[in-house]
Amino acid sequence: MSDVTPTPLSIPSSAASALIGDPAKFGYVAPDGTVFVKTSAGDKAVGSYPGKSAEEALAYFVRKFEAIASEIALLAARITSGAMVPSDAMAAVKKLRDQVKEVNAVGDLDALAASVEQLEPLIEGHRGAYEAKKAAAKQRKVQSVLRFWLRKKKLSLKQNL
Repeated sequence: MSDVTPTPLSIPSSAASALIGDPAKFGYVAPDGTVFVKTSAGDKAVGSYPGKSAEEALAYFVRKFEAIASEIALLAARITSGAMVPSDAMAAVKKLRDQVKEVNAVGDLDALAASVEQLEPLIEGHRGAYEAKKAAAKQRKVQSVLRFWLRKKKLSLKQNL
């Protein structure tokens, strides 16, 4: 941990706050303007926001955390709806995993990393939903083609009479 006394700040609540808790509780701004995030491995400098107040600087890095948390939540929703091809979902998880490792943000980074790791089992668990949705779409297409063909056949029979 750092010997720097954190500046107490208040950041407005958000959707990420509702899911993970107040991200601002995981960071502080040092007197020199450097923003730090508190992690299980210790405090880590994530950057600074020159020309802005300590509250604005912390809020900026909290928003970066919230943006990735929102991406994770959106991906989870797409997976559970069956709207995403499993291979595309796995590629998105890999990309998010890399982003979380490198992110300079303020929030519960351990919880963020854990939420990414929960996505792969979610993909496997909802692979059936995707396959069912795909099969239903194929069935609708076949039925549509058959209806078209039958209508066309009926018309040609009527014309031949």
